[in-house]
Amino acid sequence: HAVPRSCFVVQVGAYSIADTAKKLQDKLAAQGLHVYTEKVGHNVRVRVGSYPTHEAADKVRHKLEAQGLHPNVVNLGS
Repeated sequence: HAVPRSCFVVQVGAYSIADTAKKLQDKLAAQGLHVYTEKVGHNVRVRVGSYPTHEAADKVRHKLEAQGLHPNVVNLGS
């Protein structure tokens, strides 16, 4: 099983209050998105993905922007 060389996620935000991150995670999961959180220092990142291409991640980013969010695409590949 080959691991993809690159994958992209959409970072929706990073929150210092875990409860805020959890509420956003629940909201996005209810839309059928694969959403997860990642604790980094004192912040909790909320991310959606992963996607095999930048284009696929970008489509999701546009959908989230339409909801008033400010996401960005992150390349997790090497």
